Amino acid sequence: IQFYNKYKAPYGNILKSFHDGLAITANNKKKLGYINKFGELIVPDIYKTATNFHEGVAIVSKDEGKFDTIIDTNGKEIFSGIGVYDKIYNFYDGLAQVRKDYKMGYINKSGELVIPCIYDTTYEFHEGVAVVLKERKCGVIDKEGNIVIPIIYDDVAYYQNNAFKIRKGNLYGMFDRNGKELIPISYEKIRSIDGNIFIVGVNNKSYIIDINDEKDKVLLSSLGSLSIELDKIKRLTNFRLTNNSNIGTYCYDLKDKRIDLVESWDKYIILKNELNELIILSKEDCKMLKRIL
Repeated sequence: IQFYNKYKAPYGNILKSFHDGLAITANNKKKLGYINKFGELIVPDIYKTATNFHEGVAIVSKDEGKFDTIIDTNGKEIFSGIGVYDKIYNFYDGLAQVRKDYKMGYINKSGELVIPCIYDTTYEFHEGVAVVLKERKCGVIDKEGNIVIPIIYDDVAYYQNNAFKIRKGNLYGMFDRNGKELIPISYEKIRSIDGNIFIVGVNNKSYIIDINDEKDKVLLSSLGSLSIELDKIKRLTNFRLTNNSNIGTYCYDLKDKRIDLVESWDKYIILKNELNELIILSKEDCKMLKRIL
């Protein structure tokens, strides 16, 4: 590519990938700017540090090791945080984390502080909520700074299906992004196996739970030798295992329809067929089937 001769990747590395149509480049004095996909310099190469563009803005600085100024894709400086914040992070969901005097908060793209710097650690916003840490306890806030999940837990992690996995001590539960409890904090292990269906464990017992109805809890050891007949977990027979080196990785029925491994949990293997029906097998059953077939 011809423009490599004039504009090279930072510090001689391969040119970084494009974000919002622009990529970071460097001149022979190691000053950073941004080029478009035609190799044209769009943002002047005057910066010492620069982030990839995200949500139409990037964070740059003319001082080594700093990230203190917000620019748009035309190179216009939207906000200067010099002397205001120690660091500005990339924007996610319209807000950026900022650090001041070892405390964290959030600003909008105009540089306005919308959530004060009162937290010890913050994380990126995702679909209107973010995990925060204060005095070694975790919780979740919304974009107005309102507390959605109280900041009283030992760990809060964004999971899937807009849910959070919560830990208090050695026990886990699940909350949704509105702070509603989906699974009580009563289990030693929790894992999603399919959509709203979770498998949980406590006191050496495992259960299947539908988070839409926590009362619909089924003890795994009561499932029988092959499967259980529930609305979402159907019986399927005539298995033959085809991967002897890793039991349960692939399974087929006698009509050669694909059955995929969903999860391996303690003594059980959870499978899903082409109809998205779940099948529960004990690993002992799999060994038995392997020997017979």
